[in-house]
Amino acid sequence: MTSTEHLGTGRFGEAMSIALRRFADRTAVVDRDQQYSYQDLSRRTAHLQGVLADLGLERGDGVGILSMNSLDYVALQLAIPMSGMYFMSLYHLESPTVQLEQIDYGELKVVLVDDGSFPENCAKLREGAAPGVTVAPLSTTSGDPSEDAPIEPVVAPGYLDVAELALTSGTTGRPKAAVWPERVYIYTGLLAAANLQLPAVPRMLISTPLSHGIASQFVSSVLGLGGCLVLLPRFEPGAVLSTIERDDVNVLPIVPTALTALLDHPDIEHTDVSSLETLIYGGSPLSPDRAQQAIDRFGPILVQIYGTREGHVVTTMQKEEHAPSVPGRLASCGRANFGVEIALLGPDLQPVGPGEIGELCSRSHGSSDGYWRNQELTDDLLAGGWVHSGDLATVDEQGFYTIVDRVKNVVISGAHNIYPLDVENALADHPSVASAAVFGVPDEVWGEALCAVVVVHPDRPASADEILAHVRELRGPVNTPKVLHIVDVLPSNSAGKVDKPALKRRFSVSADAQ
Repeated sequence: MTSTEHLGTGRFGEAMSIALRRFADRTAVVDRDQQYSYQDLSRRTAHLQGVLADLGLERGDGVGILSMNSLDYVALQLAIPMSGMYFMSLYHLESPTVQLEQIDYGELKVVLVDDGSFPENCAKLREGAAPGVTVAPLSTTSGDPSEDAPIEPVVAPGYLDVAELALTSGTTGRPKAAVWPERVYIYTGLLAAANLQLPAVPRMLISTPLSHGIASQFVSSVLGLGGCLVLLPRFEPGAVLSTIERDDVNVLPIVPTALTALLDHPDIEHTDVSSLETLIYGGSPLSPDRAQQAIDRFGPILVQIYGTREGHVVTTMQKEEHAPSVPGRLASCGRANFGVEIALLGPDLQPVGPGEIGELCSRSHGSSDGYWRNQELTDDLLAGGWVHSGDLATVDEQGFYTIVDRVKNVVISGAHNIYPLDVENALADHPSVASAAVFGVPDEVWGEALCAVVVVHPDRPASADEILAHVRELRGPVNTPKVLHIVDVLPSNSAGKVDKPALKRRFSVSADAQ
């Protein structure tokens, strides 16, 4: 699509400028117990625009950000695109070697590093950066703007075909980023307001990294509604609970692994979380049992979102749709969002029949334009005019979609297609299982065999044989893992999801050998 086809969707910089002026006296950001008004955020954004200019950056240049959640992170996500540039958020859990590869891949001219949190990364990036790349510590930009400094940011003219390069996980180990043009921020903000049952004035606690989709997508949504972003530098369940109580937080976006930690934390028994009106979860599967526990603890305030970095949020299961009495409902990821078109497609790119499994594909103005500098992957992503999620799903008569598994995760064992997510849900149904991951391992007889790795509640021990018997009863012998390992913790990747590739490397020997 050409830029002119998106002009009707508005300009991100202009929309944010209106919000900064309209809500000038309201609190925009709470960062480490400090409150900043929209006027404060406006001045900070304008100041950082001056910093970018002093670093020699021009329209169309790329800027990297490596930082914990902070006022400056929010301001940079405004200042960079408002200046006509694009940014790439680096994952703080990646090594400097990987980050240098990402900097080179994104053709970044400047990388701003939170050197107070990542002094070692800052030093190694400065040492290893290619000629022409400036690595600048954020501490050098943290001074308060002078009294005669601009109080409002300037919006660069023209439409931005590239406002952000959103890093996404891949299987090759090489960097891969979805291109987000300017329209994405406008449209995803509207989609959130239309579909996520946010309070009229959201006070949203963000403890997941702003470098990741489930957090970054809400910056423009909350600011556009005149709400407040309550920031924590990292997720820690006790801190999340106390912050909800102290700051009257009414919206909490969270990934399932973090929600599970929250439910299991002892402080939840005596913390007042009654201010919460909306609890948004997504990013990876949440077992129906855990969803029920969350409803029992927080009330009927759960909103599930499903999407990808490439397609953004495309389905939502709203509060009243979390109906435990409806079979299979809590395993669903909801219905198509207002403003999003969805189809389940087969390998021939044609819609599958009723009740059949197909790849969940979507299209909306909130979709990415493809991958940065990779036409082959872009063609695959956008085949047939749809954004392909890589997730297999079914849809029922009421329009509720249920993710079966990743296309690449399907285990073919003895000519049977086995979907690990189904087996993970069966494992999670056992009262002793805290978390589980299931994947295929080589098998000389069956081709592939199911391998399960589980974490057991320390106060509710169970043997591998007991847990496997439970799965066999629920799912039958074909869907029962051939081998099960009990571990202390499941590894997670930089997005906070279970790192199945790491588990496969550790346990990928034949089931017979194990």
